[in-house]
Amino acid sequence: MKSSILLSRNRKGLINPSEKTGPTTGPVLLLINCGNNVELQMKTKIYALRDEDRWLRYVGRTGRSLEIRLAEHLDEARKGGRNRRSREIRAMLSQGFIPTISLITEANNGIGAERAYIKYFKDSGVDLWNMTDGGEGFEVGHVMSEKTKRKLSLALTGKQGTPWSNDHRAKWNNSIKEYWDLPGTREDRSTKAKESLTPAVRNKISEALKGRPRPEDVIERVRQANRRACRTPEFRKRMSLLNKGRIHTSETRMKNRLAKLGTRQSTEHRKNISSALKGRMLSIEHRKNLSIAARNRKP
Repeated sequence: MKSSILLSRNRKGLINPSEKTGPTTGPVLLLINCGNNVELQMKTKIYALRDEDRWLRYVGRTGRSLEIRLAEHLDEARKGGRNRRSREIRAMLSQGFIPTISLITEANNGIGAERAYIKYFKDSGVDLWNMTDGGEGFEVGHVMSEKTKRKLSLALTGKQGTPWSNDHRAKWNNSIKEYWDLPGTREDRSTKAKESLTPAVRNKISEALKGRPRPEDVIERVRQANRRACRTPEFRKRMSLLNKGRIHTSETRMKNRLAKLGTRQSTEHRKNISSALKGRMLSIEHRKNLSIAARNRKP
């Protein structure tokens, strides 16, 4: 399977000519042996990077989206990566070009597929930027041992990277905004998140975050960001659609109740709630619940 979608622009604009691989032309699909079967299953993406003239220059694999993988290659090149791929990308950037990325195929045996494609193109005489035969790093779905996790944790504890300049932060922020503004990006990421966040994963994340204190400045930044977001009609409409028909568990209701005990809302907030509820027809069940809550309320 081969994609004709190009995920970056060069100085000549968005282009879609016939792909060039050097001595070979046309789509190529290799049959990779995945254990006892030879089916290509949809897991690891095998992708190609092409230069400004559309020549195939690099073959890689990723478990993330192609947009993110291309951004990682560009970031590594801009930060002074010393491998051939980074040097070639820097040379393109200095001339005003950006490499394009396209999907070759998706396979279950990602490492084997990457090595097979690199070997195929090199044997065909293609001058690839790949300095190895492929297969470095971990395969998609690899689980590190607890011993390895502890070593990494100890090595990174207290370690701080080089602070980003304001200019670098602005560039990174703009690149993230451009990525999220791509058509279908939000829907695609939302669908993938729902598929990956199983109840077991949610519980694991919840347990890991319980009791972890947040610095006051972080809490304040999150609070201000949420306030700004809540002012936009689009955000309120999206939250309304997400929460429609949602029923909180008894445990969640009790948590919300305890969190609000002893707090008093401002006059302006009460007026806003009153205006929002005017003219709203309550269901019979809702009226019954309010009646029960009023009878049980302490004087």
